[in-house]
Amino acid sequence: MRKSIPILIIVLGFILASSSANAFDYKNWIPLLPENIGGMEKQGDP
Repeated sequence: MRKSIPILIIVLGFILASSSANAFDYKNWIPLLPENIGGMEKQGDP
């Protein structure tokens, strides 16, 4: 019983983290992308 409580807390943490990670809109992050990576320029829509 003692070992199951930390495991339950960890699992619940992962569930909460995954649900909040899905809430981010990728369009907010586009301005943070670099203009080129290793000499490769941006092409098309992200």
